[in-house]
Amino acid sequence: MFRQAGAIEVDTLDDMLVAMEASVAALAMRASGAKTVDTMVMGTGGGATVLVADACALNGIAMAGLGPDAVDKLAELVPGAEDFGGIGNPLELGADRLLANPGMLANLVSATCADRNVGTLVAHLNMAAIANNLSGGTSAWEEVCKRLAQACNPAKLVCLVLRNGDAGALPQELSRVARQILVGTSGLVVHTRLEEALRLVRQIQHAVTPGDCDPATVRDPRQGGSHDTSPETRTLEGREVRSLVASYGIPFAAWTVVENEEEAVRAAGECGYPVALKSAASDILHKSDVGCVKIGLETEAAVRAGFAEVAESATRVGSSKPDLMLVEPMVTGLAEIVIGLKQSDTFGPVVLVGMGGIWVEIQSDHVLRICPVDEDDALRMLKELKGWPLLDGARGRPRADVKALGRMIAGISRLGLEHPEIIELELNPVIVGECGSDTFSVDARATASVKTAAASAP
Repeated sequence: MFRQAGAIEVDTLDDMLVAMEASVAALAMRASGAKTVDTMVMGTGGGATVLVADACALNGIAMAGLGPDAVDKLAELVPGAEDFGGIGNPLELGADRLLANPGMLANLVSATCADRNVGTLVAHLNMAAIANNLSGGTSAWEEVCKRLAQACNPAKLVCLVLRNGDAGALPQELSRVARQILVGTSGLVVHTRLEEALRLVRQIQHAVTPGDCDPATVRDPRQGGSHDTSPETRTLEGREVRSLVASYGIPFAAWTVVENEEEAVRAAGECGYPVALKSAASDILHKSDVGCVKIGLETEAAVRAGFAEVAESATRVGSSKPDLMLVEPMVTGLAEIVIGLKQSDTFGPVVLVGMGGIWVEIQSDHVLRICPVDEDDALRMLKELKGWPLLDGARGRPRADVKALGRMIAGISRLGLEHPEIIELELNPVIVGECGSDTFSVDARATASVKTAAASAP
């Protein structure tokens, strides 16, 4: 929510200085027409470039996918690149090649920054490796730095990381020469610590992304929420909350409400085995925790036994409707997501998105935004999740239909604004399919203010 309001949260003075540097760089990039913030990594170090790319992912930095023109151009500039892992992101370079061709690094930077998919470039250079390949003074290295300064583009940011500059007298001198030539170059920043550099890039990605901060959509905290703060509330029954949520264009898996064993068997036969059976009683919130959910029921006998077990569990926890249940077909997808809504006394309606399922509390991977949230905002929220790679095709997985997921998130935002009587709402799990397949909620629960609901009733 800080980010949505244009604020940057920091924990230390060092982080504050990095945030200030990121803000200046982001303003320059926006003024120059930056269209993307995704990051490319290249550098020297015998495999260290892959580790830098991994560190980017751990820091929540979005990595760029190179376009075909950029790949072809880089292949021309780095002949034999397959010996260093091929052309891609990250790109591994040899220190000897950079010194043998002083314009090579500048040409690589120019070709990379010309790609519309790349907004920031992290170039890490091992000063010790460069020193080991240098002969005849520092003139070759000075020429590399001068040409690099000429290649930078204000609309893109090159973050140069000079590693191992303290590994001896010559690496120290090379690092000093680089800073002397490059510091102050438009579109380029110089760091000696990788951690600071990556914090800078992460802050820039957050600051440059269009739409992250729209003052017109951020509620004034002094206004508070518009919902009723009366302690009198009620939990909506399954049919009620599903009907309300579905009216905002949010699909559910097929479901049937049943009230006895025979209805459960008939519903299971109609929707097709295997099925899931769960309590629909409004007075049981965490159904799986108390034995009120049965999954993978493949036969009539299993449904009958499951019905009896759920009813017994519901009775044991004091439910007033132990025989009220839902029958649903078993469904699978690429990932499970939770979408939540809460009426805050300070901010009004707030939307939550996170990795869902029964381990939602343990994973604790979620993002918050103050309503209204549109589909573009929703996509940015998803990209902030640690589990985003699961949705974005990690390790050859199909890409999830995040557009459909974004529509659902935006729908819950509209619901929160138009129904202040809904104090809390949770869709969990939302089954996310691959692009072109179904994405839908499997379960929903909501709590409403009795006083506000009565006042708004026709």
